[in-house]
Amino acid sequence: MTLQDVLLELVQRLGSGRDTTIAWEQVREWPKGAIEVFQEAGWLKPSVAASAVECPGCEQNCFMPVHVLSSQNLQPARAYVACDKRDDIGRVTISMPRLRQWQITESQVARWLSESLGLKGKPDQDKTSGVFALGSFQGKKRLGALEFEIAESACLKSSGHSLPLLQIVSVKRNQLSIDRGAVVDLVDLPPALESKGGDEPSTARSKARRRVVPIKNGNRKTDSNVGSAEWRRQTARAAANAKHDQPGGSRDKQKKIQDIWGMGKYSSRDICAEQECAALGMSFSAARKALRNKRSP
Repeated sequence: MTLQDVLLELVQRLGSGRDTTIAWEQVREWPKGAIEVFQEAGWLKPSVAASAVECPGCEQNCFMPVHVLSSQNLQPARAYVACDKRDDIGRVTISMPRLRQWQITESQVARWLSESLGLKGKPDQDKTSGVFALGSFQGKKRLGALEFEIAESACLKSSGHSLPLLQIVSVKRNQLSIDRGAVVDLVDLPPALESKGGDEPSTARSKARRRVVPIKNGNRKTDSNVGSAEWRRQTARAAANAKHDQPGGSRDKQKKIQDIWGMGKYSSRDICAEQECAALGMSFSAARKALRNKRSP
């Protein structure tokens, strides 16, 4: 696993209805120094300690509540799990670092984007749409308003065009970096409603420009729908669905872990997720979430 893989994992967590808490079980799979890289950038913030963990007392790895004894009489704080599944285990000691958790939110990422691009002011989130207005960004030919949106997938938007976040953010020399040239190309594109074939400005960054995704009309019944809020939601949803449904996408992986669980090979969902997540290219938390509420075989 690389720092770029961690970046991918974090961006995929962003969005409405997704769990933004990063547990120790997930972080332990990350490369050394990954936490520091994303904490320094402001993407991750320490969160409350975990109240439940996987018990390491036996091969079942049950998900159990944690009991914490506060420090007293020069004794440091201690944590343990009280096993009630087997008579030969009892208390199982849990190291305190294992209870650590972190959180990523879209507001933290929006703030980083604004600072990285040198924009003035703080990102302003629309309470209805959830879109962040980042401010005005000067391209080579245009001054464009930038927005950060997480409807179905994280992206930058300007004048009806969108640019996936994962295509402009990367980790270089243990630091998060943004491709300003690609953002310049995004802003320099003519507004989508005025753009015609061949009207896009030529640029030396043709490769970067191809990454920009112009929003296309998802409903051709009437021209008045083009550019409307509903039209933008539909096209964003269609693009995200196509990405997630492709072979090797998140939904494909979810189906595979669910099929494996349905074979009855494992005695618990936790064990199934732990044993199969690496082979499927999933984090433990993502695999476990995919098995949530699935009937036992």
